[in-house]
This record gives sequence, structure tokens and C-alpha cells, in this order.
Amino acid sequence: MSQFKYTALNGTGKRISGRLEARSVSEASSALRGQGLVPLRLAPAGERFAFLDTELGGGPNYKAIAMLCGQFSILLQSGLPLARAVELSSQHCSNRTLRRLLRNVAKDMKGGQSMSGSFSARGAGILPEAFVEMLYAGEAAGNLSAVFAAMRDHFDRQKKAAARVRAAMFYPLFVLSVAIMVVAVMMSVVVPRFAVIFRDAGASLPLPTLMLMNTASFFQRHWKKAAFLAVTLVLAASIARRTERGKILLARLELQLPILGGIQRLHAAGRFADTLAATLSAGLPMTKAVFISVQALENAFLREQAGVLRLGIEAGRSLAEAMRENRAFPEIFVDMCSMGERSGELERTLRAAAAYYDAELDEAVSRALSRLEPALLILIAGIAGFIVLAIYMAVFALYGTL
Repeated sequence: MSQFKYTALNGTGKRISGRLEARSVSEASSALRGQGLVPLRLAPAGERFAFLDTELGGGPNYKAIAMLCGQFSILLQSGLPLARAVELSSQHCSNRTLRRLLRNVAKDMKGGQSMSGSFSARGAGILPEAFVEMLYAGEAAGNLSAVFAAMRDHFDRQKKAAARVRAAMFYPLFVLSVAIMVVAVMMSVVVPRFAVIFRDAGASLPLPTLMLMNTASFFQRHWKKAAFLAVTLVLAASIARRTERGKILLARLELQLPILGGIQRLHAAGRFADTLAATLSAGLPMTKAVFISVQALENAFLREQAGVLRLGIEAGRSLAEAMRENRAFPEIFVDMCSMGERSGELERTLRAAAAYYDAELDEAVSRALSRLEPALLILIAGIAGFIVLAIYMAVFALYGTL
């Protein structure tokens, strides 16, 4: 018996860490699942956790996983044995982390281990929990090819939705960064040179020029402090994101941002609906499907807020009732789930809700970019215009003294 260390999620979505004894990684993973825990990281006690796990590696690579699921679906449809399909996929996988994982899974399967058991043990922190649980369900039902096809579509939609959100977040940050760099160069290099000329001329300078010169002088005296403060804030945010409470606090602040906060809520609703529909269609029970769907949410605050949905369902309430009490999702989404439950078409309703929120997300991102682009351009033009105006007013004042 060897000792293993782990980080896992309990029934309420809280992270817990500990150690346990088992004969292998697979047995340790099975033991954790038997206790109702979802392993995130699992390794022998004397080894480090895998470097590219969900906490250190920025989350699963949905593009690579969607391609992998598509390969599995095609290979299984052609009649290849499971172990051979995994081995072939490992040879043609371009993602190094997944390629190493597939090679290990192929070895396990040749040794007699099940596909789901090996992926569960070795994919902790690399694969989304929905992948492992849907794989378990597909093996039990004997329809792995169809499950992999469904997972391919699911993870492909997740990749595209995440890319749209990143685009909405990246553009304003990029433009603001460029604007800050340009203003910093102007204040530290260009304006001080003009300030020397104006000061030596001894002319009476207009108010905008004095404001510009005083700002440049302040920047020159305190730029080191400003740079230190900026670096400190970035490091503090980075460190906070590595703690559970810090991630939740920052996620809550993100939701309060104008425009961008609404985009994140739309993305969360669409991802929850899509993941829940995919896991239910794979045959998972409602409580397990809801738990996995909650953990798929990227925003830590919404993930914590929705973490009690499973408890409400286990207490006998319907999905819509638990969601209405929880208030983590839009009211229209709750109403759609309620109608789906009453009609017995919850899966179809969830897919319709996912499509609706995908369309809303597209529109929201387009609307945000159409608003942010002119606003940022006006801001940059205003700053540049003020600098040019202040310099020209001083030049004209100097001409007036000649």
C-alpha cells in the first residue's frame, strides 16, 4: 500500500486536501469517488502534483479536448478496440499534456484497467469533470461513440463561448495598456523637454500648459512609486487568485463591472445549461449532473453561489425551485427550466436555453465592443488632444512676447 495526497471537491463544492492509502493511483481515485469526492489533483505523497493542472495551468484546453473526443468518436465508429483507439490518438495528439496522458491511459488499458478508471485517475486536474463522468456513463450504457460525439460538440461550444468572452475582455485592456504606455512616454520624455524651453523663455504660460507641466513634473518625481504600486497590485491580484477566498472576491468584483459583468453572467448561464444538458443526456443522475455543471462555471463567485443547488435537489426540491432560491442565474433561465421540468422535456429545454444564451452572448459582445471602441478612442484622443493643445498654446504665448 502506498500513500497518496489529493485535492478534491466535496458535495458542496468546497476544496479539501488530505492523504489516503491505496495500491495505485486508480484505486486512490476510486476510493475518493466512493466517498463522494471529486479528485482535482492526485499524486503519490512523495511527488509533486502535475504542473499543468487546473489551478496552475489556467484550466482545461477545451479546443484540444474537443478534437480528442471527435477522434475517439470516429475511431470507435470504425470498429477499433478502445485500447487501440487511445494508442492511435496519443500518436496524433499535438497537445503535449494530453499526449502524455493518453500514453499512460493506453498502458493502463493494456494492463486490464477500464478507460474511465484510467482517465479518472490520471486526468485529475487536466480533464474537465464532465469528461470523466460522461465517460463513466457511456461505458455503463455501452454507447461510447455517441457519448464522445456529444462531448465533442459540447466542448467545442465551450471553447467558442470562452473565446468570445476573452475577446470582449482583451480589447479594452489592450487599448488601455497602449494608451498608458503612450502617455507615460509623453510625460517622461516629450513634455519635460518642452518644459525646459518654456521655463527658460520666462513667458507667462496658459493654464493648460501649467497643468501639463505640473503633471509631467509629478510623474518624473514619483514614477518609481507609481510603477511599484502597479506591480504590487498585479502581484497581489495574482496571489489572491491562488486562494479560494481571493478568487471569489475578484470574481465578484468582475461581475460588478459595467458591460463586462453582464457578459460573464450570460456566459455562465449558457455554460451551465449546456453542461447540464450534455451530462443528463449521457445518463447521469440529476444531482451528479448539477454538481458537475456548477463546477464547470469559470466565475468563482457564481460557482460558490450555485454550489448549494445539489443540496436543494437532494432535499426534494425541483431544479427550478432550487435555482429560484439560489438566485445565481437569470430569472428567465429559471422559468425555462421550470417549463422543461413540467413538460418532461428538460434536456431539450436546456439545449434551447444554451442556444439562447449563446446568441445573447454574441450580441452582448458585439454591443460591448461597439460601445467600448469609440469610448476608448475618444479617451485617447482627448488625452492626446489636451497635450497637443497645451504645447501649442505655450508656443503661441512665446510668439506673443517676441
